Amino acid sequence: MVRLIISLHNPKFTIELEILPDDKTVLDLKAAIAEKVGISSQNDITNFKLVFSGKILKNEQKLQDFRLKDNSTIAFIVSQNIRQNISAHLNLNENSSPNPRNINSDDSQIVPPQNRPSNSSASQQNYIQQPPAVEPPTQPQINTQNPPTQNSHFQPNPEFSQSPHIPAFSQQTSQMQQQTSQVQQQTSQMQQQTSEMQQQQHYAPYQQQASQMQQQPSQMQQQPSQMHQQQQQQYAPYQQPYLPSVSQTNPYCGYPQPSRLFGNYGYPSLLQNIYSSPAFNPSLMGMYNESDLQELVRRGYNEREARNALRLAFGKILLAELYLQKGIFSNPNINLRVEELFDHPEYPQERRNQILKELLADCVKIAYPGHNRFMTESLIEEKYSHLRQVQDETLRTQQQLNLALLMQQASMSSNFQQPSLFSNMPPYVAEMLPVLKSICQPNSVFGNPWKQYIEARGEQAITNPDDLTDYKVASTMNTEQIRFLAECIVKMGIPLKSALFYLESGGNDPFVARQNLM
Repeated sequence: MVRLIISLHNPKFTIELEILPDDKTVLDLKAAIAEKVGISSQNDITNFKLVFSGKILKNEQKLQDFRLKDNSTIAFIVSQNIRQNISAHLNLNENSSPNPRNINSDDSQIVPPQNRPSNSSASQQNYIQQPPAVEPPTQPQINTQNPPTQNSHFQPNPEFSQSPHIPAFSQQTSQMQQQTSQVQQQTSQMQQQTSEMQQQQHYAPYQQQASQMQQQPSQMQQQPSQMHQQQQQQYAPYQQPYLPSVSQTNPYCGYPQPSRLFGNYGYPSLLQNIYSSPAFNPSLMGMYNESDLQELVRRGYNEREARNALRLAFGKILLAELYLQKGIFSNPNINLRVEELFDHPEYPQERRNQILKELLADCVKIAYPGHNRFMTESLIEEKYSHLRQVQDETLRTQQQLNLALLMQQASMSSNFQQPSLFSNMPPYVAEMLPVLKSICQPNSVFGNPWKQYIEARGEQAITNPDDLTDYKVASTMNTEQIRFLAECIVKMGIPLKSALFYLESGGNDPFVARQNLM
């Protein structure tokens, strides 16, 4: 049995469902979900969508093909009519259940997030902050709580003056009030003294350091550190701008495009600085600090994978950790290729080229695990040879440079990156890119490009049935939704199907969808 978590964005709720994947299809899973959320129409069961790992599951697919594990999350996408029926079903179950905060069944659990019970400490705190309803005291009640007022109320009573305990009680009450005020005054003084002591302890090291710096300003100016001198000597030969040769027929080969490859994908600005710096030198690849390697090992990464990631990341620990998080170096073949490339400088150029081609093939398989199986080794070699149209003196550095770009692409996993490496997109997708780029420009005026494309070329021009479905859905969008889809495809490298999924998960509100992507 596998325990699955089914989530729906609007209304927000989750289903914990146990199912045996053997010989079960996606349609069987849909039927089990429909039973829990009150969907009775067979047509509705067939048409709503399930998304797992960014892919829409088809009805005839087997569940065991997806390698589902316990607590795997599957997104649940339905139409507006079905969503209203689910909301009504959830409200009915919540009102009819003796415990509306937790609706239990034998094998599943539907718990709307807004009704989930908090932990015990939070419940106690909420009970303390919001006690049961108590009527506020009236002004006469407040006045009677004051001892002098109490005495005035009791004075007319003849028993009050005859009781020997009343005067002593009044005197004791006044003494307790005086003691309470004294304790409060002492407490405030102690708090003030404590805060002053904490401030003195906090600023003492900085004051001592400032005094030392004031005493020795000349020595610090006249004696630069040894590390600074070494850095100046190391980067002195590379102060001239590095401009590798670029083919006129292939503008993307050779030097990278920072605005396309880095700035629009949410990566740190450090990457753009590396490639656009006048002191940039591709031969620095393979160099790293041993302290950075030990830091990655301390964070739990494999030492071999961390070393190879630092080699391809110019020794930058942030970029290396990005590669490691994406699982690029979990492939043993990539580790072998990188080690051959950097540990054997005596290899001839032909052998190094062969290693790079093999590494390129491994990276392509990671970047496109299921979409480009038809890309054969011959096609990879053809793209590789076309990409290396550079001068002989920069051949070695250019191969290493583009290898780093390929690792970037493998970590991003998109169909719209580095078109010089992957130019196999369908014609109807490639023809849309210039139009979508113009839509992303500020103050641009545009219509619906997908609707215009279908009207101009016809549905037969879109050969993939899934793409045709996505084009038809996109052709019904309004202006802001079209702008969101264009930005996803052009600026973030997200395919149209995924962009529609993000828009649907945000309730078809572009603003909410953008917030979810951030």
